[in-house]
Amino acid sequence: MYDELFENPTVVARYRAGPYARSREQFLKTAQANGYSPGTLMRMSWALLIVAEIVRDAGGSITPERLRSVLYRRVKSKWAGHPPSQHTIKLILYAGVPWLRNLGGLIVKPKRPQRFATELVAFNDYCRLERGLSPVTITSCDEAMRWFFKSLPSRVRSLDAVTLAHVDAFLKDHASRGWSRKSLHALACRLRNFFRYAGSRQWCRSDFARSIELPRIYKLEDVPRAPSTEQIDRILEDTVIP
Repeated sequence: MYDELFENPTVVARYRAGPYARSREQFLKTAQANGYSPGTLMRMSWALLIVAEIVRDAGGSITPERLRSVLYRRVKSKWAGHPPSQHTIKLILYAGVPWLRNLGGLIVKPKRPQRFATELVAFNDYCRLERGLSPVTITSCDEAMRWFFKSLPSRVRSLDAVTLAHVDAFLKDHASRGWSRKSLHALACRLRNFFRYAGSRQWCRSDFARSIELPRIYKLEDVPRAPSTEQIDRILEDTVIP
């Protein structure tokens, strides 16, 4: 595999001599079969070798957090004295984490059960199978609902216990973070879509979705406002007339 990607025998030998060589090569062959370009496979080879050496030094297994931390110390930057860029670390993890997972060397801490996970999976299936929505749209809705569920008080254990006050607090929180009316409107629409489905499944009141108010969007909202009289006077004072 490596002699297909690299012409220099020394480079090929280095990749073959590294730790977990057979596993890394098999991972690259699978990526090649999935249509990855030679250039991408070369970058993946480099990334996998780095990760393999780190895992070997760690005793055969490592957490994602520990891996990221070690990468920042081990990977050399183009500029001396500077840490590697976020893009470089992301590239290494993009190839390294799936390979580690296949190898069984990735230590993942058990996640706390997500509230309403079953209902959210059912909603995602409905959006995909019944409504034919795109994966991007489904992912966006899924993310919005996870944010909302995370914002709910711990005492809320059923969708029927969700109130409009919870929705309003969620939207106000995002407004305080600088979200535009257009973005808030889209976020509220996602909440409405989910609770409309939840109502049809009798998980909450059937009229709850209609009760969620959508932030208004004004046609000229994005148009810059005219400068104030004070601003105009200041501009004129600073203007030199020949």
